[in-house]
Amino acid sequence: MVRSTGKWQRAALVMTMVVATKIASAQPVDTEPAGGAEFSADVTVERAVIDGKGRVTRHLPPSKYRIERFAGGRSRMAMQASTTGPRIGPLADPYAGMIVEFDPAGAGLRIIGSDGQPLPGAPPLPAGLAPPELARGADDGLVTPTRDALKRRGELSRHFGTRTGSVRRLERYLARHGTRVQEVLVSPATALPVEVNVADRGVLEEHHAFAYEERAPGRLVRTRTRSESRVPGKGNERLVSVTTLSNVRVAGGVE
Repeated sequence: MVRSTGKWQRAALVMTMVVATKIASAQPVDTEPAGGAEFSADVTVERAVIDGKGRVTRHLPPSKYRIERFAGGRSRMAMQASTTGPRIGPLADPYAGMIVEFDPAGAGLRIIGSDGQPLPGAPPLPAGLAPPELARGADDGLVTPTRDALKRRGELSRHFGTRTGSVRRLERYLARHGTRVQEVLVSPATALPVEVNVADRGVLEEHHAFAYEERAPGRLVRTRTRSESRVPGKGNERLVSVTTLSNVRVAGGVE
């Protein structure tokens, strides 16, 4: 494993957290992305810790970035200032202007500072060390053709087996792995997940809720994601992340 400076470690932590939370709220997708990208969007992630009654106990720093994905799996994430504070000086956001690039066919993962130079102690990393969400492309599942509902339902059946009834008019699928149970609630019209719940020994560990809108003919865009997960060793505390996405652009326009 390569050596890291403290700055590199903080940058990698922020990168992993903002990429791992999937995306939401979108603009029409009929404008071509710039610079030859196949997909681009502005992303905002807001996070907080809540108690067992759903009350916010503390807010965590938000994250903002622009994500671009290119042919061949290359991705680029440009961190933006997440507060209205000064842009320079000791009170400035230390991550604003930072660039995270991933190229599976080239340098792998690297981080570039706001001055345009690679961060000290952060040489290019092998592709296998990249966060899987970035390696796959952060646009996966965000913009979905409406006509693929039958294909999506077939994939659900192959993964989960026959659906097990309905909950609030949503199709219910279950997967059991030892003491863990994953529940997926799917829209009958689109075959897209609306809720995902993960429980272990009867205790809810994760809850994810998704909303979609048809922002262009033949295209469904995930417009909101809210994720809630139990904080290990913290009793009933849970980490809540709400991710929004704007200025969505997809190459090729409307299919």
